[in-house]
Amino acid sequence: MMRPLHAPLAVLMLFCACPASAHLMPEKQGTVNVVGNNAYMVITVPTAALQGFDDNGDGLIDVPELVTHGDSLRTQVLERFKIADAVLTPTASITWLVTPNTGDTAQTPSDYLLAMQSLTFASPPAHLSLSYALFGKQGNDAQLTLTATQGADKEVILLTPGHNKSRLFRSGFEVFADFIRIGAGHILGGLDHLAFLLTAIVAGAGLRYWLTVITSFTVAHSITLALSLWGVLSLPSSVVEPAILVSIVVLGVDALMNRNRRLWLRATIVFVCGLIHGLGFASAIGEIGVDVQHRLLTLAGFNMGIELGQALFVGAVLAFTLIIKQRQWMPAAS
Repeated sequence: MMRPLHAPLAVLMLFCACPASAHLMPEKQGTVNVVGNNAYMVITVPTAALQGFDDNGDGLIDVPELVTHGDSLRTQVLERFKIADAVLTPTASITWLVTPNTGDTAQTPSDYLLAMQSLTFASPPAHLSLSYALFGKQGNDAQLTLTATQGADKEVILLTPGHNKSRLFRSGFEVFADFIRIGAGHILGGLDHLAFLLTAIVAGAGLRYWLTVITSFTVAHSITLALSLWGVLSLPSSVVEPAILVSIVVLGVDALMNRNRRLWLRATIVFVCGLIHGLGFASAIGEIGVDVQHRLLTLAGFNMGIELGQALFVGAVLAFTLIIKQRQWMPAAS
């Protein structure tokens, strides 16, 4: 049977570094805190990743369901959420499951659980790694942002179904490489940014035009991304996201009405719009979290990933355009 909820709640207050709120921890978040010989973890688990608990069929979990099916749920979590040291084997391990709003007297049902684990080693662990395979089926459940701390060391790791394992307390190079992946994935999955790039590409023709507008966009979004990451400039996403949509419309209208606009004017319009898109990139990295210890490498890696994804998209569009033109030039078969 499950242990009483009061014990894990007390432990949670000791090692979960998150602000007090109605929920003990926001969904899609997790923490690992290494103190001496001990490692303490709090990981959110979407109910969509679990089975055999939903007695009333609402897709949510409440305290009675958690108590009834606690052993089965705990087994599922332990099979798909693992933290280990490459050298040391833990001498003690305790795992609890609680609902994020357990402290509410109303015991409101939730669409995720907190998995809380405590590991004790014979000596301070120095080669920790983590795997997490408890993602939900919906897009908004397909990532987990993990904050790991050990003394003065602090890092942020983004786990996804395609990248669900990571070594903890990585080198600067590993952080840099990881944020290249995150940046590329962000722009290739961001339809608004891709729509803007596509509009900028089709608004003109020629290698000089394409290089100019893409460079203008790159420089602009790099400026606002850096300023935002260093706390110099910040706007809420409620302002930035609509502004990005407006930038697409503005560029599209200008391309239709002024097909032969001078290149420097088109590049200026793209530059101004790119400043807005940079704030959008900053919002994305803000949701993930900045690796404070490697802030510059985080920025460089994320921005390089954006450029890599941007180059892949632009290259694919131009290759497709050339293929279409070649087919138009080919004589019809007799």
